[in-house]
Order: sequence, then C-alpha cells, then structure tokens
Amino acid sequence: IDTITVQANEMLAHTYFETKKYKESSDLYGTLTKIDQANYERYGYAAFFAKDTNTAVKAFYSAIEGPDKKCNTIFRFANLLMSMKKYDEAINVFSKRINMCDDTNSVKSMYYIGNCLYSSAKHDSAIIVFKDYLTKEINSIPARISMYNSFNAMKKSDAGKQYLTEAYQIYSKSILENPNNASTKKEGESVLDALCRINLESKEFASVIKY
Repeated sequence: IDTITVQANEMLAHTYFETKKYKESSDLYGTLTKIDQANYERYGYAAFFAKDTNTAVKAFYSAIEGPDKKCNTIFRFANLLMSMKKYDEAINVFSKRINMCDDTNSVKSMYYIGNCLYSSAKHDSAIIVFKDYLTKEINSIPARISMYNSFNAMKKSDAGKQYLTEAYQIYSKSILENPNNASTKKEGESVLDALCRINLESKEFASVIKY
C-alpha cells in the first residue's frame, strides 16, 4: 500500500508540474523520501518556478548526481548558482558540465567560470580562464571586455587595453557585415563605453572624440 501511495504521489506531483502548478508540485515532491533522478529534476524546476531557490538548489544537486547526463539542467543550475552569488559552487557545477558534456554550452561554461572568478576577486585566475576561452571563441567581444576588467581590477589597465582595442576592431567589422544585429550593437556599446571611460581618465580627449 505504501508503495502504491508513493507512486500515486509521484504521478500527482508530475501532473502538477505539467499543469504549471509549481508550488503544489514542489510541496508534494518534498514529502517523498526517495525519488529518481528525473523526478528530482522536475522537483528542482518546480521549486525554482515557485520561487523557492533554496529547495531548488538541493533538488538540482540530487538531479545532476545520477547516472543520466543532464546537460541542460547542469548548465541552468550553474547559472542559478551564479545568480545567487554562490560562485565557488557555480564553478564546480560549470566544471562538471564541461567534463560531462561536449557542446557549445560547455564552451560558454568556461566564460562563466571566468566571470565567477572575477566576481570573487580572483582576477589572476579569471584572466587565465578568459585567455583559454578566447582560444575557442576567438571573436568574443564580451570575453575581451572581461579581460580588460580583470586587468583593470588589478590596476593594470594598460595591459588590458589591447583587449578593448581588439574588441573594437571585431565590433567594427561585425557591424559593417550585419548592421542590424542587436547583439553586436549591445556588445559595441559596452566596448565604446569602456574605451571612452579609460581615455577620459587618461585625458586622451582626441581618442574620446574618435570613439
């Protein structure tokens, strides 16, 4: 009877999830003492959508430790941890993602690890990761901006300025090829803002006008 009750509650929690009754789903999953990897995954999403991030974190940890690869969930979970400023945990989950899954999001995970290190004030380590990332995404503008920010945080803005210059060159070429690309425009604004700021600080007003 107990087994039948557990199975019925699992099915009901799943049904709540599929009908977007996330709080009901999360609450019911929370009463079950033992569930499988797929249900832990749903439990994590249900709790997240119910805005119970602490419960979501616990469920996602269980979801990613099973035998099945959960590449998408691992990536989203790592981003959740990063948004919660749990940087060390996020780095561990991103690293797990890189080791388990070979795709573009694993490459992106390298960039996010660099951001976590930067946000943790581990700027030397961040630079190493960003450099490695740039060997795989050679035209990345955000990574070059992050490189500059890391050098700047270490009071080595001159060493980082070359990355902003490279970013501007990539942006200039990209915007000519695709002038309506919203993503490129946004990245370009970030580059121009940084270049104008450092040129104002160094009183290179002619360069400010140029940009």
